[in-house]
Amino acid sequence: MKNKTILFSLIALIACSCHFETHGEYDGAWYSESFIDGYLIPQEIRISDSTKNEFRFEGIYLSGEAKEKIKKKCGDTTYKSMLVSPNDGIVTDFHRIEITSNIDFDSEHKAGELLNDIAMFHGKSAWKFIQAGCPKEQEDILYRYGYWPIDKLASEITGEDLILLHPDFSIQFAKQPENPGTYLINIAFIGDGITIEKDMEMTFGND
Repeated sequence: MKNKTILFSLIALIACSCHFETHGEYDGAWYSESFIDGYLIPQEIRISDSTKNEFRFEGIYLSGEAKEKIKKKCGDTTYKSMLVSPNDGIVTDFHRIEITSNIDFDSEHKAGELLNDIAMFHGKSAWKFIQAGCPKEQEDILYRYGYWPIDKLASEITGEDLILLHPDFSIQFAKQPENPGTYLINIAFIGDGITIEKDMEMTFGND
């Protein structure tokens, strides 16, 4: 009985050793030459959390030869390290964001006019990290390793900000509308020959 116990202990020890050798420091991690694991062709925007004005792109993830081509096109071949969880990035080339309201927001922003100068976009992009060669140490404060934070007015967003953008983002307003109530806010991502947009009801109060 004692010999069997020792045998089982040795088997368990060998199994654990193989596990850590395969996955490294983190359980479930895997080796990847690219930082982005999921290249997403966005088809729509859905509301993730209406109370926080949070959104997410949904669409088709590239695979096989198409995935390999976009990796090389983006230069995403130098990460060569372990990934703990999948990293996503959209591959559609958007140039700008346009945010509007269905009714007058205030005297300076009539119905249908751009709210870009008062609407803050919060997101993150892997583009700068990949273009820098995926350095292993970052001196800048990032809210997730490898993704650069994009916290700008929509009017300041550039096409480069939207390259390999993470699918999750949020919109906040720098000021309240003149009249409290519910507004239908339209958020549109615009590129060459493509527009993906979403309407969401946002309720503004007096506070």
